[in-house]
Amino acid sequence: MIVHSRCGAGFTSTEYGCQDVDECVISPCHSSALCANTPGSYRCQCPPGTVGEPYSEPGCLAPNQCKRDSDCVDTLACISGKCTDTCLTKFNCGPNALCNVFEHRATCSCPAGHLGDPLDRQVGCFRVECIANEECPGDKYCDKELNRCLSPCDHVSCGKGTCQAVNHQGTCTCFQGYAFVNGKCSDINECLTKPCHRTAL
Repeated sequence: MIVHSRCGAGFTSTEYGCQDVDECVISPCHSSALCANTPGSYRCQCPPGTVGEPYSEPGCLAPNQCKRDSDCVDTLACISGKCTDTCLTKFNCGPNALCNVFEHRATCSCPAGHLGDPLDRQVGCFRVECIANEECPGDKYCDKELNRCLSPCDHVSCGKGTCQAVNHQGTCTCFQGYAFVNGKCSDINECLTKPCHRTAL
């Protein structure tokens, strides 16, 4: 008596019931990988001594072996068949510059608080006191030409008053009888409010 049954994925119906399908007969794995049949499925694995992606490109390779940059992680490049940190080989940045690899390409940059040309092997990067106001104390501002923290009151003439540096800016406080008008402390004409007795001048 032949029994017909409905079989799950990875199995086929036979006169003796459900039988496992050997998916490895036509291997679905990468050509460099090994296919292992399992009940109802299969598993791809790299041969001993190799690593990589057994299901698809680039396949299984010897450790650090590569044919193109895309065989390596983004921070390495394929040089002479090996995934290599190009910052440690032939690539040289200028003095005090940082070298990093992005998308398999080495790039040079100046660290925070430094200016200069990271690719120039003579100039390189040099430390500066500041690049932005936030790098200076609140009573100083960053001079963009000198890259130094300077007092903003050095450039403020209050006239009849005093300058106070607050939040990277110079603010004038006028002496009594003076008001801050048009950028400096000017005399207040109190007589406009007629403070004297009506019989007086």
